[in-house]
Amino acid sequence: MQITIKQLVYYARVCEAGSITRAARQLNVAQTALGLQVRSLEDEFGIKLFCRTPKGVVPTKGGRLLYKRCVAVLSAVDDLAAELKAYSDKDVRHISLGLAPTVMSAIGLQVVVTQDDLIPGVHLDLWEGSRDDILRRLRNGTVDWAIVHEATDVEGCVAIPVFRQPVLMVCRPGMGFAPGPVKMSEVLAQDLVLDGAKRQISRVFLKVAGKLGLEPKPRFEVGSVRAIKQILMKEGGVALFCREIVSDMIERGDLEGHRIVDPPLAITAYFVTRSTHSPTSRDRDVLGFLDQVLDTFATEQVDGVQRLDSIASSLVDSPAN
Repeated sequence: MQITIKQLVYYARVCEAGSITRAARQLNVAQTALGLQVRSLEDEFGIKLFCRTPKGVVPTKGGRLLYKRCVAVLSAVDDLAAELKAYSDKDVRHISLGLAPTVMSAIGLQVVVTQDDLIPGVHLDLWEGSRDDILRRLRNGTVDWAIVHEATDVEGCVAIPVFRQPVLMVCRPGMGFAPGPVKMSEVLAQDLVLDGAKRQISRVFLKVAGKLGLEPKPRFEVGSVRAIKQILMKEGGVALFCREIVSDMIERGDLEGHRIVDPPLAITAYFVTRSTHSPTSRDRDVLGFLDQVLDTFATEQVDGVQRLDSIASSLVDSPAN
C-alpha cells in the first residue's frame, strides 16, 4: 500500500474538525489538496470514508475504524521520533517566537507541523499572548522574535510589516445585513461589543472612527474574546474580529462576518526583533521558513490578506546587512 504519514495526519484532522474546509484552514493547506488526499485513501482502501452533511462530514463505519488506527499509528510515530532523538549527536537550536492570538491562529499549527522537515536542527518554541505581553517578553529577552499587530514604534526594536488583514464586523445571523461588506458608518450605528481598547483591532477602530469625527458608543465592554462571542450569540450586537478567531463559528453558521469599507478597516502584523539581537545570515533558513508559512497563509485566505515584506530579505539579504 502507498500510504503516507501526511495522509494519515490530514485524514485524522478532517475527522476531528468535522469539515474538510475547517481542517484545510487548520492545516494551512488548500482545500482541494486536502480533498485529494482523502480521496486517495478511499481509492487505496476501496471504501467510502465520509458521509457529507449540511454541517460538514461524518466518518462512515470504516472511516471510524481508520481514524482509530490513525491515532495509534501517529502516536507510535511520535514515540519513535522522541526515542530516536536520544541517539542524535546534533544539538537542536531553540528560538522562541511570540505570537499574538490572531497570528497564532493563522500560522501556529503550520509552524509546528512542518518545522522539523523544513528547518532541521532548529526548533521554534511558540509563545502566545497579547501584543503588549509579547513585546514585554521580547524586550526582556524571554522571547527572541515576535509577530504582533501595529508595532511600528517599539523602542529598541526593528519591525518588518509582514501581512495586512481585513477586520470583520461579526454578528449572529438574522440581523438584517445583506451578504458582502458593510460601511463603517453602518458599523458605528450598531450596538457595539468592544473590549475597552485592549486589543489592537479596537484601537485601530477607535482611531479610524475619530478621524471620521464619530465616537463609538459600545453597549458592552468586555475584556474576554470568549465572553464577546457569548454576548453576540445571546444578546446580539456586533463585534470586531479577524476571521481566524471566529472562523469555526462562521463556518458552522453560528456567526456571520462582513468586511468593513468606506473606509476599510484592517490591521497590519509585524515581525519584531530587538535591535541589539537582529537576525544574521545564520538565521536565513529560519526566516525563509517563516516567510514561506506566511506566504501560504496569505494565499489561502478568502478575505484578501495582503502579504507585505519578506523577513529574510529585509533583515538578512538587504545591502545594509
